[in-house]
Amino acid sequence: MSVQELLRDVSRRLDVVQEAENRFSRQLAPRFNAFHYLRNDEYGLSWCLSDLLDPNGTHGQGDLFLSSFIELLPKRDAFSASNLTGIRLEHPTDSDRRIDILLRFSTGWVGIENKPWADDQEDQLKDYSEYLGRSCRGNESWALVFFSNRDPTANSIDSELREQLETTDNFVQFDFRSIEHWLRACACEVQSIRVRLFVEELSDYIRQNLGEALDMTDEREVISVIEQSDDFVRAASDVARSWDAMKLELACDFRKRLKDAFEKHPYLDYSEEDWKPISKGSTHCGFYVLANKFPKDMRLSFQFDNAQFRNFFIGVDKVDEPTAQGMGGSEAIFQTLKKRFNSGGKTVYSSWWCWADEHELLGEGFRNWNTSSEPWVAIRNGRLADRFVEISEAIYCELGDKFDIPL
Repeated sequence: MSVQELLRDVSRRLDVVQEAENRFSRQLAPRFNAFHYLRNDEYGLSWCLSDLLDPNGTHGQGDLFLSSFIELLPKRDAFSASNLTGIRLEHPTDSDRRIDILLRFSTGWVGIENKPWADDQEDQLKDYSEYLGRSCRGNESWALVFFSNRDPTANSIDSELREQLETTDNFVQFDFRSIEHWLRACACEVQSIRVRLFVEELSDYIRQNLGEALDMTDEREVISVIEQSDDFVRAASDVARSWDAMKLELACDFRKRLKDAFEKHPYLDYSEEDWKPISKGSTHCGFYVLANKFPKDMRLSFQFDNAQFRNFFIGVDKVDEPTAQGMGGSEAIFQTLKKRFNSGGKTVYSSWWCWADEHELLGEGFRNWNTSSEPWVAIRNGRLADRFVEISEAIYCELGDKFDIPL
């Protein structure tokens, strides 16, 4: 019974917090963050972190960030900010790989592999560790630092080698909650107001999108409820242990709901083809939707751009220009849907695409399912599968009306 009591109490408290946030959002804009409008992929994050770690970086704070970062390393005595001889992004190795950030000291090397969303590649961390080991000479030290909320896969480095490297302090892993705490601690020491605001924004972005934590206000409310009794602490632990398994169960159920929903539609067809099913939560998992009166190579993509149910988007795959000539080509498709949804872009792969939380699509909370409860609630109550059918129908109807294709 304590689990039910805990969840009811937490739900009531969060409803009160949400109401307060809605009333004061104009003055406080609590969910606004500049990094949502900048390059916020893996490379963009590495770029920001490498510049902060550089004592000669544009931040003008000297070795503040680097010195505090070194203090987090098990081999902290082997490296010193005063001994840094170079820092490099995308450092090439002798096996045609690239280490995200490489710190070169006169006393050794520190390689940082930044994995906020993508899956590990085969033998990736194994190759990096061997490269760093080979690159050091004499008494030089080295460390491979892994930024990720999940453990490295056995495909990237086997458990025996990883444990061996951890024992010798050559491998260390930090989750993004730790990175957020490091940045926030540094922000307190920054003398420039402009730089402090930048670091705080970066820290907030990581907390909201990578820290897998609630908003700070929400988190305080949840903690205050849990701390009320021993039973609530036990119940919270039980819920936390069950959450990942529950997400996978809901995702599997969602896959079935999607197939059922599209099977009932007169002209829309659901297809996974060679994609990883949406229930896997892997990089590029998702599904297609095709309309039987449209060109065969025209299909809607519903896809996670990154692993762990991260960066969900909707798009129209790039169509062959000869096939699309009757519709004015991919440019006409892009202009039509951009006008319809007041948002979106195009790439060499997509005639049009848009994040799922943008205008008139799924709404706030549906881009990053790893840090939002909204998609999982909508899966459970059955609304999300129906909404995907509605979105697909709206897109195909818009194109059909524009280009006189009967549906």
